[in-house]
Amino acid sequence: MDLFFYTSRGIPPYMPSHAFPLVQVSFPHFYSHSHLWDRISLSEFVGSEAQTYLSVKDILNPHTSVVGTSNSNQVRIGVPSNKNISVQDYMRFVNSSKVNYAVSLAEEAPLSAGHHRARRSSIFAVAMLDQCLKLKNSNTKILGNIQGGSDLAIRGKCAREMKKREVDGFVIGGLSEQDHGAKVRRLVESVCYELKEDSRMIVLGGLGRPLDVVHGASQGVTHFEVAWPFLKAKEGIALNLGLESFEDEGELVDEEFWEPELNLSHKRFAQAKGPLVEGCECFTCTHHHRAYVHHLLGLNELNAHTLLAEHNTYCYQKLITLLNSAKEEGNLKKVYPGFVKKYCEMKVSH
Repeated sequence: MDLFFYTSRGIPPYMPSHAFPLVQVSFPHFYSHSHLWDRISLSEFVGSEAQTYLSVKDILNPHTSVVGTSNSNQVRIGVPSNKNISVQDYMRFVNSSKVNYAVSLAEEAPLSAGHHRARRSSIFAVAMLDQCLKLKNSNTKILGNIQGGSDLAIRGKCAREMKKREVDGFVIGGLSEQDHGAKVRRLVESVCYELKEDSRMIVLGGLGRPLDVVHGASQGVTHFEVAWPFLKAKEGIALNLGLESFEDEGELVDEEFWEPELNLSHKRFAQAKGPLVEGCECFTCTHHHRAYVHHLLGLNELNAHTLLAEHNTYCYQKLITLLNSAKEEGNLKKVYPGFVKKYCEMKVSH
């Protein structure tokens, strides 16, 4: 298992470009530079040695929404300038930019979409995937973009159709910044059931909340889009996860749970000595006190968000290491109830 860390334009928020081995780049932010790709790869353009994963939209930028049209050959993307993008346009970009992974072009039907749009997004996603595969002439791995809104039957049919294609993997797509928690977990269970005997990579799109990552791993997801640690760093929040072994044999009724967090902006941290999280070995926790991060947040210092992003992403890297160990030991099914019971609390709303 591994993580595709979010970037909007090639560099992770608050952190250097070389921080992670796998990064997510968003098609809308680079489309206008297509004329460069015959001379330089996208990775070289952004100054990164990381492997690049091309997503169709930027999950933290609502202006990059991907809307379908009556034509199964194109979609309308908010950036740049509500432009119609055909499969041919998209695949020219994919082939010339030399990205390592590319999500197939598709209308991103949100979970709130009605039946008609959900069904159209699913049908067109399969049709566009066929065109993407036909037009591919590079070493880029093409990942089928599973769509269908919140309709589990439509999602399932889309997954079954994509399984028949010679794709390198699948992405559970169509998730927005608001889509996380119990409703996403039900969707993941349904799609992963359809793909349970398939050995190809499965990517969970969206924000990548820790709880959703743990649950997805227990269902067979192999890779995760991850924007949550940067979103929390922007809000002045540190993930409060000790992260040690957390397997559990017990049953769990899935409700809306929330991971523990520390809002370092709160006045109670003004004189708090010690690391953000006791026992954490990240750079922030081994070099700075809670009170210092609180002080920087009060001054609106960018360094505060950098220190929080350093801590939050370290938590994710530790988490994926633990999940991979559980997988090797055959204990993945135990990690989700164990994680919830050890770290989470139930809330009606966040």
